[in-house]
Amino acid sequence: MGIRPAVTYTIGILCIILLIVSIALLVANVFLTIVQNYVKKEVQLRNGTVAFENWENPPPPIYMQFYFFNVTNPGEVLDGGKPFLEEKGPYTYREYNPKENVTFVEDGKLVSAMTPKTYVFVPELSAGDPETDLIRTVNIPVVLTGLLVRAAKRVQVNVYVEKIGGFPQTGNVQTLVFPVMYLNESVLIDDLSAAKLHSMLLQSEVVTVIPFMIMGLGLLFGLIFIILVSTNRSVDNEASEAERAPLLKPT
Repeated sequence: MGIRPAVTYTIGILCIILLIVSIALLVANVFLTIVQNYVKKEVQLRNGTVAFENWENPPPPIYMQFYFFNVTNPGEVLDGGKPFLEEKGPYTYREYNPKENVTFVEDGKLVSAMTPKTYVFVPELSAGDPETDLIRTVNIPVVLTGLLVRAAKRVQVNVYVEKIGGFPQTGNVQTLVFPVMYLNESVLIDDLSAAKLHSMLLQSEVVTVIPFMIMGLGLLFGLIFIILVSTNRSVDNEASEAERAPLLKPT
């Protein structure tokens, strides 16, 4: 016995409807428009949006890592010798810059806020203790001249050292460009920020593939419809042959 024709036709109708709906959604870009409108809404800097929350309290932690060049032979340097340097660090500090006294003015068109910055030492990301480590370097106020080198997120401070008459502190120091310290600034994505970003990307991907999921479901129903039609025809052919056979066979 085959499947009831009503079930077969129902599956066929569902197949056609799903295919029409999926094609219409793809042509009209309905879900893509929904995603774009959501993004436009959330990037507005107003209370309650994701952009405002991230602006008011930036989630990715910012770390400042300080490295210093310690002079291991200061006496020889003052006597005209070549300096031997030992790199010390990093001394890592985390930067906190939440917004305070946030105020919306001109009917929410403008926003004013204060941005105090606080730096907190992070011992687990450091290779020393700034309260106990001793670092010998040049006396920058005496040297007076300096050179600031910046590349990407790295800042290095070099000073131009030379013997200055009337300043016995400079001794017989050689004329040279002396590296003092450098600073690396980095932003790390913490677990909470990574989870939020992953969730937003996942939602966007799911919404944009909905039309293709509907189309796939329609194609599946279409395949089931073809199988059912073929099965019903086979059953009908077998029934017809049985009906054509004589009721009484000759003995």
